[in-house]
Amino acid sequence: MFPEQVARTLRKYDMFAKGARVLVAFSGGADSLALLCALLAIKEEWALDVAAAHLDHGLRGDKGRADADWAEAFCRSRGVVFFRGYWPGELEVKAGRSPEEAARHARRRFLETTLQGWPGDFIALGQHLDDQAETVLIHLLNGAGLRGLGGMKPVAGPYIRPLLEISRRSILDYVAGLGLSPRHDETNNDTAYLRNKLRHLVVPRLKESNPGFAAAAGRMAEIIRQEDGFLDGLAEEAARTLAFDWQAEERVERWLKATGIDGRVSVTENDAGRVRVDIQGSDLSGLTVRCKNTVRDLSTLLGLRLSQPEQEKDIDGERLIFAEADPLTVRLGTAAHKKRGQTVNGDSGAFFKTVDGQLVALLSDGMGSGPEASAESGMAVRLLERFLRAGVKPESALATLNSALFLKGEERLGFVTVDLLMVDLRTGGTVLYKYGAAPSYIKRGRKISRVTGVALPAGLAAGGTSPLPDVTRLHLGHGETVLLVSDGVADAGNDKWLEKELAAWDGDAPRELAERVLETGLKEKGRGDDMTVMAVRVEKRVSRKAENATAG
Repeated sequence: MFPEQVARTLRKYDMFAKGARVLVAFSGGADSLALLCALLAIKEEWALDVAAAHLDHGLRGDKGRADADWAEAFCRSRGVVFFRGYWPGELEVKAGRSPEEAARHARRRFLETTLQGWPGDFIALGQHLDDQAETVLIHLLNGAGLRGLGGMKPVAGPYIRPLLEISRRSILDYVAGLGLSPRHDETNNDTAYLRNKLRHLVVPRLKESNPGFAAAAGRMAEIIRQEDGFLDGLAEEAARTLAFDWQAEERVERWLKATGIDGRVSVTENDAGRVRVDIQGSDLSGLTVRCKNTVRDLSTLLGLRLSQPEQEKDIDGERLIFAEADPLTVRLGTAAHKKRGQTVNGDSGAFFKTVDGQLVALLSDGMGSGPEASAESGMAVRLLERFLRAGVKPESALATLNSALFLKGEERLGFVTVDLLMVDLRTGGTVLYKYGAAPSYIKRGRKISRVTGVALPAGLAAGGTSPLPDVTRLHLGHGETVLLVSDGVADAGNDKWLEKELAAWDGDAPRELAERVLETGLKEKGRGDDMTVMAVRVEKRVSRKAENATAG
């Protein structure tokens, strides 16, 4: 039963307790009509006070007034307290303002003012699962960050969305089953607006390939919201667990004054023992122009090795952030070749370091070749990099990628292979995640270890579920190398030549190794597929004392 579905969502997100006073934003359309009727159906069980509020936006003339009259008559017939408002939207249009944005603000003011005056506890909105899918797509197209990809929240201040996990089809069936004829706003058919264009032109095509598209989008949004909340919790926890070293701050402040720099200093150590120096000031150019000396002097002053600083600028001035250098470093070498006859390589990669000292190497192979494959693999790499830089756990990032690719639902697109290598630069602890990727290789001196997997490429999971990737955990020490390759270079049935090449290699330059493997691969397999080689070599960071001895 539809009201029971609504009640489950209320309980799942703890939207309100029994005895709440709920104001329904009631347009008279199918969504808000279903919401109002469902709340009335559970009114006695939940001891609710339910009212409805309708705002005529003044943009549809007689049709808008007719909708308001219908909404009022419906509520009066069922004994529901009804609030009616009017907003002169046509004046906003004449003034050159965006009618959609202005109407949204007017509606929000009307609902919140009505809630206070009634008075009530919550404003119930009729957005549903398909609306959530559209919102995720809009944010994805606009290049939104983690929070934007989480879509609409079930609870946001006084606003609640009890239909957010219920499909549009279920809503229409429920309203039809009640024998009701909801109102229809013809402006919702205008594909000049992005949401309407997605609703009427894009989403139906996605559903042809994946009837569960809206549910998959909703699951992805929920995963991202959970991760976003987790990150907020981490930030709060970090604020609680940071230890300030006041004596070190005083030493740095005295050093700054001696160099003629006016700045504010904080020196902190997190619960993992990692030290960070944060210097803020209106003009720190005296430190940045001689950055090498600055790092050396600060390291000597604090008795530890600091890395090159991150620089930030805003209207308040400049900021330099020095983090304690990791005992390990990584060198990367890459080589690539596009398929014969193609203008671009369909493989994509990335190499970066996260804020917690994890070195990340990513390699993705788009299905097929050429621009389409490049677009798919590039999207996968960018999405994973965004999540991992934000601190999202790799397992969750990969699961979200799998759902995002499945949502595309195109016949020739929508799935990629993934190699995700993460190296802890403090300990050497390493994890390799694989989604349908070619074998990878670990070189320790003359010994070569081969890493394979059985997981399908990301995006191929039936129904948009998120199967686990293959996971290999190992430890890398000084001089040890990991080789990631796309399947154009080697596959499970034809890679003996590569193992021999690796075993014979005695150099220490990752780029030369990558170029050599690619050259031999071209001879072994020809140019019938895209080829990419990524060599990652772990090394001990050279001590300052050793650097000075070498320089001398």
